[in-house]
Amino acid sequence: MRKIVAFLGICVLCTAAGGPERLPSAEEVIDRYIQALGGKQALQAVTSRAASGSFHMPTFGDSGAYRELYQRPNRLLRTFQVEGYGIVQICFDGNTAWMESPEYGVESLDGMRLAEARRDAGFEDPLRLQEVYAGLTVKRSTRLEDRTVFEILAESADGAADTLFFDVETGLLLCRETRETARDGSSRPARTYYEDYQERAGVRHALTMRYVRDDLIRITRRNVVVNAPMDPATYKKP
Repeated sequence: MRKIVAFLGICVLCTAAGGPERLPSAEEVIDRYIQALGGKQALQAVTSRAASGSFHMPTFGDSGAYRELYQRPNRLLRTFQVEGYGIVQICFDGNTAWMESPEYGVESLDGMRLAEARRDAGFEDPLRLQEVYAGLTVKRSTRLEDRTVFEILAESADGAADTLFFDVETGLLLCRETRETARDGSSRPARTYYEDYQERAGVRHALTMRYVRDDLIRITRRNVVVNAPMDPATYKKP
């Protein structure tokens, strides 16, 4: 492990003759990410996570309250209480997915929208990244804003592909780029930036998430409590 950390701690190694980059394997990058978060044992001890906070959408000037409930291995509920609009929720209960909004009420998700909700829920457990994605390939080292990162192509079994950006210096995940499917079946790219990592019960969590789409920016700030009591009925479709 010490050899892996020493290797990855150097931004990018090139051959003495200025040849191609010597990139780490995806497994090495993911292993270092797990260590940066607190290690495998600490992550395995987290069986649930409750987060609450607020969000702001500078695109429209909207804001509101945020709540997130996660239970291993793959239950996830996110709730946005938008001032002047109402509640927007999206949930994966371990098998099925649903969404609620003032415009469309409660609707079941299927097709790519179901696959994306399932992948989002599984993504919440860093130990399962190599299960969530059928293929992980380190493409290159590049710059993301002011950081040098390893760019990983993450392909899922349903044919979708995400891009993950890991900080070369710290090993932490800085950004995830995905494609989202809308109600009409159209698809659009979106990025989530993970910032302000802080430790809670031996595990580091990103307390700020910056979501960027071509038509929307949403900044969420949250406080995290791990292993809070969790009722499976919480994820039941209304």
